Amino acid sequence: MVNFFRMENGMEQFNDVRNRFAELIGLRLVEWRDGIAVMELEIKPQLHNRAKVLHGGVISTMIDTAGGYAGLYCETPGRILKALTLSLTTTFLGQGIDGILQVRGQRVGGGKTVFMSTAKVTNERGETIAIGQGTYRHGGPF
Repeated sequence: MVNFFRMENGMEQFNDVRNRFAELIGLRLVEWRDGIAVMELEIKPQLHNRAKVLHGGVISTMIDTAGGYAGLYCETPGRILKALTLSLTTTFLGQGIDGILQVRGQRVGGGKTVFMSTAKVTNERGETIAIGQGTYRHGGPF
């Protein structure tokens, strides 16, 4: 498993890809390769809204973060790619109540400056909680 605090499983070269907001909510990067980013989040009460389900903003953050990382993979040590979200669309299809959610982001197109990704959030039973798509601009520092 790879997370933002410590890199494991031979992925130490990605030590500088920290996303402090993702760390704050507990979002962990578990798979990262060209065009794909998979992340997981354990639902905790402090992430609930007043209805006692996972806040939609957390789900949107999962989609945004996985979609962005899907377009930023680079195997070259020390070369950290960054992007800025230009557009993000989230469609909620269910609720996150407890357990672990997984989001899978996949780059689906783009060029040198802009890329697009889709993402799908599922619960431990494989049920889809949300889907989304984002448009991102390469560059940095921001």
